[in-house]
Amino acid sequence: MKSPYFVRISIIFKWKTQPKLAILNRIFPLERFVNSPFVLTPTYPTTSVDLKRIYAPRERKVLPKRWSSEWPPKGMIGVIVRLYDFSNVPKDGLEGPDKFGRYHVTRADIVKDEWQPFAPFVARRHFVPFHVDMIPATSWGASLANLLSPHSWKQVRREVFQRAGYVCEICGQADGPVECHELWAFDDQNTVDGWNTQTLRSLMCLCHDCHEMFHPGLADLNGRAKECSDRRKAVNAWTKKDHDIAGAQMMKKFEQRSNKRWRLDLSSLPQNLTLEIKLGWRRINKDTDVLLNLEKQSRTRISGTKYKLLDPITMDHFPPF
Repeated sequence: MKSPYFVRISIIFKWKTQPKLAILNRIFPLERFVNSPFVLTPTYPTTSVDLKRIYAPRERKVLPKRWSSEWPPKGMIGVIVRLYDFSNVPKDGLEGPDKFGRYHVTRADIVKDEWQPFAPFVARRHFVPFHVDMIPATSWGASLANLLSPHSWKQVRREVFQRAGYVCEICGQADGPVECHELWAFDDQNTVDGWNTQTLRSLMCLCHDCHEMFHPGLADLNGRAKECSDRRKAVNAWTKKDHDIAGAQMMKKFEQRSNKRWRLDLSSLPQNLTLEIKLGWRRINKDTDVLLNLEKQSRTRISGTKYKLLDPITMDHFPPF
């Protein structure tokens, strides 16, 4: 489910002159998109009344308290200014760019109608709480960050960072370099060949602390479980009970999916790219497309994109894991 905002911007991009934009705004008034709930993650669980309630569209009454960060200055919040829609960004109150090309406005301005299409998730007045799908244990080590060579991963991330103007798409802040998060959708239906499909839906530009919210297991290992859960509650406007309901469902799905093998569908990536699979990944044998990484004890299959292995050697047996 895509946010109507993205539909609107894709249409605006094709209309170059102000008269055409004026006509477009009469056909698709800004208020329609400002008041439509902003959707961040690709899938949502709706298997119970409680889950339907906590993931129902809602209106944000109060902008969460600012987290401490290096950027932007106190009282400000970053805006998601993409290169292709800058001409449509309101200029009144806009400050920047800084040396990294980032722009910001006051926290008071970001909740106004004219700034809502460019607001980070935490400042959206109408939104659907984001959902976390933990990566199954059987797919650990097979993320794009672990699969791709440094060159290919840099190519993919650069587009994501430029699209977001190097601003965290959730909190609008930055405390160090931004990071790239992968949003996946999982097909849980049983399959004939025993491989389920894990589809890459989108990539996000996030600060480290917001990225951590999507990896609660890693946050727990790093002793930051409470900070992670507190941030998730604030961003989603959840109570502790809401957070606990979401967490229980998240763990249930993680355990179920960790009993299956996962094929990666990367068809959402630009089709003109030929991805380089980093050293360490090999085909099990020349007659299969199953890829294996002994060091990470991980295996996967890739579909929907062109790729080449930097390590052409094949394995002639399945490893004992």
